[in-house]
Amino acid sequence: MREIKFRAKWGDLWAHGNLYIRKHEEFGDCAYIIGYTENPSTTIVDVNTIGQFTGLHDKNGKKIYEGDIIRSFDSKGEPIIHYIQYDDEEAGFIAILKGSKKGDFGYGRCYQQWITECEKEVIGNIHDNPELLKQK
Repeated sequence: MREIKFRAKWGDLWAHGNLYIRKHEEFGDCAYIIGYTENPSTTIVDVNTIGQFTGLHDKNGKKIYEGDIIRSFDSKGEPIIHYIQYDDEEAGFIAILKGSKKGDFGYGRCYQQWITECEKEVIGNIHDNPELLKQK
């Protein structure tokens, strides 16, 4: 069974859980995360930071979300960095190579075998660590 889960920021913290959007009397359209706990809490979150769980796990077992930045190393020990994005045309999650954009050679479907074989590891996300995607 597929686990459908989201995360988004509220202030400097991340909320994880189910996502829903509704009208708020004072703020208009708002996104909410209902947390996965015994006593679930509802949190208004920043809609620009919403990311869905991909169903994939990095080499350490950490869940990979849309917006995560992942890294592996080539045979010379140089880092290879991708970020995860949902693509409507692919109807799935893709990994985009640092410095590339969709349509370039540096992107493709994201799947567990590739993550495992390349020993990909989550090293941050595009919201908290945008500097990881800057070109040197």
